[in-house]
Amino acid sequence: VKTRNFFSYTGGEAFTQAAAAVESGSNYIYIAGSGQPCSYAAYYVAKYDAGGNFLKAATDSSVNINFGVCSVPSTGGSSASGIATLNGNVYLAGNSNWAFEGDNYGRATIWKYDANLNLVGRWKVPDHWGQFNAIAATGANLYAVGYATNQGAANSDDYLVVKYYETGTLLWK
Repeated sequence: VKTRNFFSYTGGEAFTQAAAAVESGSNYIYIAGSGQPCSYAAYYVAKYDAGGNFLKAATDSSVNINFGVCSVPSTGGSSASGIATLNGNVYLAGNSNWAFEGDNYGRATIWKYDANLNLVGRWKVPDHWGQFNAIAATGANLYAVGYATNQGAANSDDYLVVKYYETGTLLWK
């Protein structure tokens, strides 16, 4: 069993989902998870070769979270519960609820990374609070599923199914 801690803080870390990809004839595994860079949660994505050797990792750089540094951008956090690969890119699905972005209750979010784990996009569902729990990819499309709620409206919880084009264009929900 190969283990490692991604964040220097000694809080919990857990993988939640894995996806495989073939790049230039080699097999790779991408793993999504969440951990504690300080006293809050943030997602991470890690890349391993087919032998289980760690290659690279990334975290929520869209709000200046970094491995090995304890900095708190604001109250809130982020989590990833789904992962998919499509056309050389890696997509994470989860939740972002950073207060300084106005997301006190969390928004369903997708993060897009290239094969070197550079963040190249982030998309949030703007009109509901919620979370994506899984993501699938086919052709040039992404399908993310989870739940949504209208904050403050009683009994407003509902399922959430969203289709995006791989560039982030919302096709339907």
